[in-house]
Amino acid sequence: MRALAPRLSAVFSVACALWLASACTEQAVAPEPVVSGEPSASIDDPWLIETAAELGEKLGGVAVSDLLPDTLGNEIVAVGESGRVTLVRYDDSGWSHEMLADFDGEMIQVAAGELNGRLGSEVVAVGMAVGGEDDGGDGLAHLLTRAMDGTWSTVELHRSSALIHAVCVFDADGDGAQEIALAGFAKQLVVLSSGADGWNVMAEVPLAAAGKNLVPHSGGVAVALTDGTVVHTSAANDWKAEVIDRGSAGRARLGSDGERLVIASDDGSLVMLGANGSRADLHRSGQKLRGAVLHNLVPISSGLEAATVGYDGRVIAITFDDGKATEQVIHSEGEALHHLAAGTLASRGDGVWLVTVGYSGRVLVARGPGWAQDAGVDPTK
Repeated sequence: MRALAPRLSAVFSVACALWLASACTEQAVAPEPVVSGEPSASIDDPWLIETAAELGEKLGGVAVSDLLPDTLGNEIVAVGESGRVTLVRYDDSGWSHEMLADFDGEMIQVAAGELNGRLGSEVVAVGMAVGGEDDGGDGLAHLLTRAMDGTWSTVELHRSSALIHAVCVFDADGDGAQEIALAGFAKQLVVLSSGADGWNVMAEVPLAAAGKNLVPHSGGVAVALTDGTVVHTSAANDWKAEVIDRGSAGRARLGSDGERLVIASDDGSLVMLGANGSRADLHRSGQKLRGAVLHNLVPISSGLEAATVGYDGRVIAITFDDGKATEQVIHSEGEALHHLAAGTLASRGDGVWLVTVGYSGRVLVARGPGWAQDAGVDPTK
């Protein structure tokens, strides 16, 4: 399916100076914009929306990374309630997908990164050891690794006393190697580091409530908690959890450029914390939000853009131009959306793509205006 979503905009007042304040770190690094040959390209132009896969189950998490290093660009990995981990890719034949693993417990979120020192990303899928997220019991994190012959193997990475709901890959100590952070309903952040004898616990950080999402942020990690707080911790502060924001509802998803943080919450609010301590309201939904992205999504606008999804099924992009912020509904799915990621998909085309999943079982990709058009692609269809 390929469609272009209608525009629905609402201009509202925010502290736009946040977007001009600080340089981006690697979390939000985008390719050099290649603006379309259309001199009239505008942030008002429609987004390109496609269905990359229909997986037939409720999907909980999605990530974008270079899973197949011998092919062009990044791929998508999604996880669902059945326990399946699925790779989605694009090539000259179009979109296709393959199952990498099928676990006994529901998988909620997923992350990927180069964890074994060789080219190509590994996958970390987290959720339940057995059964669904509401069934109770142990949580489990799995590591998926691709062998040189292209086959994937799995190992049990970490077991928790309750659902593991959050995962991210980051450099915890600045040595260039990637560590893994996990959090969930055991109310504990666990940081794992790889050594000669495998993956070991580098840090265990008590949390005041359940952890719902993790992102690399400001030299460490930020954690969204169900008690309405967001905490930050790092090796530099001896892994002490410091509250950096408080809200009246549970926090659900986070997006970061390394210095600024976008926070999506259960009360439908999307807010941004600036590097200078400022705070701005970006969006309000009548239902829970389950996505937070901060990235260069529209190269012809000023600075970075924010994006979110939620239980109302809408994909929302927020662009900043000429001193004002504009909210755009770029897609309405009709069913709840549960996670949002962003990254390049060079095999599909230039630019940074949003990728979202949810209850419909579809993997949706979306690209904003201003990137070079793909050869042979008619953006009006």
